[in-house]
Amino acid sequence: MRLVVDRIEDQIVVCEDLETKEIREIPLRDLPFSVNDGSIISYQDNKYQKDMTLEEERRRNLQARFNRLKKN
Repeated sequence: MRLVVDRIEDQIVVCEDLETKEIREIPLRDLPFSVNDGSIISYQDNKYQKDMTLEEERRRNLQARFNRLKKN
């Protein structure tokens, strides 16, 4: 499962599942790393991992889309 962090509220990380678009909440204490809005988290083998490769790819794609919209 891959999740994108939408926001952090009261020590709860609110995420969207990238496949199902379902909203999930994860206690911040359950993540062994820091996250911020837009971070990509993978959940496999009962542990969370930060997916920096997908996160960078996603940020590049969003920036490219923004730049195309700016030109029009």
